[in-house]
Amino acid sequence: MLLLSHFVGRFLPNLTCVDKDDTVESRKYHPVGIDLHIAAGELVLVSGPVACGKSTLLQSLVGNTEQLGGKLEVPASVAFQPQSPILFDQTIRANILFGISDAATDEAALQEALVSSTLSMDMDDPESTLHEKREQTGCGQGGSELSGGQQARVALARCMYAALAGGSEAVILDGGLSLVDTHPVTVALLRSFASTCRWLTCAIGLCNAKQA
Repeated sequence: MLLLSHFVGRFLPNLTCVDKDDTVESRKYHPVGIDLHIAAGELVLVSGPVACGKSTLLQSLVGNTEQLGGKLEVPASVAFQPQSPILFDQTIRANILFGISDAATDEAALQEALVSSTLSMDMDDPESTLHEKREQTGCGQGGSELSGGQQARVALARCMYAALAGGSEAVILDGGLSLVDTHPVTVALLRSFASTCRWLTCAIGLCNAKQA
């Protein structure tokens, strides 16, 4: 079962996923019975076991699934981080800016994105592989030169920059915190993220390990 719970403690009904064609072979699962309203500035956590429909729900919010019925309204500009970070064989900076030229870059927003994603913690650590070149560190193809946690935080920094400099009204993270390397970094990341996004509408997908 998929449970959506508001961060402030207000709970929504359980959701279920059904197979449209009712065959195991089709594997076409669709969330049904969803009645969800997220107010502006609200933080929502989507929690549930593996393969319960969290990603399908979040992908649906950004129009990446086929809508079979009902009504969907989302902000015109949404920053979205998919379950697997999408990184190119360029620098961390280039991956965050995602095609924005240096001349058009909001440097203050970029530095804030590095802090809120806690990448700056690695860059300030003399023992870290990011210390020497900082945001000019190469990511490698698909992020191969970075740890899984660093990959996730680069993708998160991209979302943060889009929100801070690009005017995104909402941020949706599909399990972006699950790859972060250590508990202290996760705690710092959540605090920084909450502070940076306090004025945004946010939805975050989290896997409940006890139910997985």
